[in-house]
Amino acid sequence: MPDFNISCVLSPDSLVSLQHRKEKREQREQPWTEDTPEHKDLQWKIGNELKLNIDGYKDDIVGLRWKGEQLEEKAALTAHGFLKPPRVVLISSTVPKSKFLPLTVKDDHDVLVVSYDHQNDSFEKILGNIQSKLDSYCPGCKAKSLLMYIQGGPAHLYLKKNRVTTVPKLKKAGSADMVWFWQTLGGLMSKLDPDTTVIHILGCNVMGYPKYVGIDLFEHLQKLMKPNIVRFEAPLELSSQGNAVIDSYFDTNKYKLWKSQRYSNLDRVFGL
Repeated sequence: MPDFNISCVLSPDSLVSLQHRKEKREQREQPWTEDTPEHKDLQWKIGNELKLNIDGYKDDIVGLRWKGEQLEEKAALTAHGFLKPPRVVLISSTVPKSKFLPLTVKDDHDVLVVSYDHQNDSFEKILGNIQSKLDSYCPGCKAKSLLMYIQGGPAHLYLKKNRVTTVPKLKKAGSADMVWFWQTLGGLMSKLDPDTTVIHILGCNVMGYPKYVGIDLFEHLQKLMKPNIVRFEAPLELSSQGNAVIDSYFDTNKYKLWKSQRYSNLDRVFGL
């Protein structure tokens, strides 16, 4: 039988191809050689991603609800003849001669007055009275601005008897009703052109001029009111900004008369 000598000769191109395939095999991912994440780490990662997704959905839902309420407010005002959102003056009974202050308010149909009893009225009743005034102006409308004429001092406001609004008080567990008041009040403020929606404070130096200690309180209240966008201002009455605020709510001459004569017999001053 013939003796066959078989030899295999690889071309240079074949050698290059084999080397290329070998390198690809070495670079290929091999998950079976990697460490398996611990159960706790994997659980945290999944839980964290799920929380981020849920928070994102919540933000979307809140945003859609806010936009819907904005459209409802606009539709309500349009249905009543394109009315503009009203301004509201909230007057505490602790203000000296407070019963005469409504007499100084501008004689404009879009300036609404709400007086309340500092000692006896609940947070719910105060908010209910504001809501009733808004509904009497236009059902479904909100306040473009609100002037709170109340007593207080640097970084605190006396809303009700024995209920002082401060940042520490708002953070205490026993102040849920006061937190609810501010949050609900934010919902009564206009969503139309929200960057100009504002709550003014007069009757006390809540800002604590010249140290501006009231800024923290205002920032905290603004956060409580979210997603409603509401700005707080408490200008000095004798400043140009203070004069502008007074002029937007009051008949300036009558207000100055009340201010200068409030420790006198105002029945005679106002002809009552």
